[in-house]
Amino acid sequence: MSSIDIIDKIIELLTNQKEHTEAEIKEKLDIEEEKLRKILDFLRKYRFISYLGNGRIKISPEIKSLFLEEH
Repeated sequence: MSSIDIIDKIIELLTNQKEHTEAEIKEKLDIEEEKLRKILDFLRKYRFISYLGNGRIKISPEIKSLFLEEH
């Protein structure tokens, strides 16, 4: 699976449900931890996602609304 495909699946997962941990995302997408971490770092850097204080990840409201418009 390409990095773009993984990004799409992460955004879709976070859009359809509230929050997930890295471990939950890794398990659901069946990808290597290192690759997932790099992609999550990229998404966080550009404010597609944010990490919550409880170790969970959520999608930014702007990205969520944009993604929902497309589907």
